[in-house]
Amino acid sequence: MLEDVDAGLAARHTRDQRMTADIFTTEPEPEQETEAASKWQVAKMPRRLDATTAPQITESCKAHLEEHSYLILDCSEMVFLASAGLAMFAGINRQAEEQGGELRVAGCTKDSLRVIEMMRFDKVLSLFDNVAEAKKG
Repeated sequence: MLEDVDAGLAARHTRDQRMTADIFTTEPEPEQETEAASKWQVAKMPRRLDATTAPQITESCKAHLEEHSYLILDCSEMVFLASAGLAMFAGINRQAEEQGGELRVAGCTKDSLRVIEMMRFDKVLSLFDNVAEAKKG
């Protein structure tokens, strides 16, 4: 029985690592995109942002912020947000502000938005309905 649980947890951990391997989107931008919108880099968040996935995402985002100070976290596929994810948001937001940039959070699902609001992070983070709106500002 414990072996089944361990195997399930190991499989989930491996899947989470694959999902966080390259979070920055490389989709071509529309030609009509304004100069202000083009300064934004978009990072796609995993379905679960918890103690398993947050450290890798934090590391990736902080490294990316050293080159690009304007970051949008696309949370449209995120269904679970734990305290480790909130801590990650706070740390990335702090680093972006220290560098004269900005962090925007876009496309939160109902469940993740409820957690953000319950912890009053909606007073600290810039929240947007989707990535396109976040780029417009």
